[in-house]
Amino acid sequence: MPEQRLARAPRNLSLLEAAALPVSGTTALTDKAQLQAGERLLVRGATGGVGSVAVQLGKALGAHVTALAGARNLDWITQFGADDALDYRTTRPDDLDRFDVIVDVVGTGLGAYQARLARRGRLIAFAFDPDRVVSSMLSTGLRAATAPRRVKMFSNNPSVDRIAELTRGTDR
Repeated sequence: MPEQRLARAPRNLSLLEAAALPVSGTTALTDKAQLQAGERLLVRGATGGVGSVAVQLGKALGAHVTALAGARNLDWITQFGADDALDYRTTRPDDLDRFDVIVDVVGTGLGAYQARLARRGRLIAFAFDPDRVVSSMLSTGLRAATAPRRVKMFSNNPSVDRIAELTRGTDR
């Protein structure tokens, strides 16, 4: 990693959490999705490194955050700021409301979750279906190409200034 691409980690995050900060903080929530205060955010895979940071940043940006996670982690992710924490094993996409932004760190069933987007909603795909990687990549790429305002594929190259801005926002 070139030195000019590095920034200090927030004091209140572990190094693992800090490493995930640029991914979910810059690309998914602020740059790609342009998440605004008052919007509804769904985070699939909410208790992983990227997902847990997305929950915290979504809350810090003033969103109503719904987290999909395993049952044993629901209390934990609520402490990280999720307004609603639901077991992904028992919650079907059709059980969910509409969301302005969906951050997907899982990669499966993207069509079903895309259907949960509000009228001007945005889905950020961080992962591909591990059982169908090539077809999942093609499908997600096609969705992003045909509906670029609604579906965005993960891409990350934050500036040092952006990382420093995120550090200031989380270093409390």
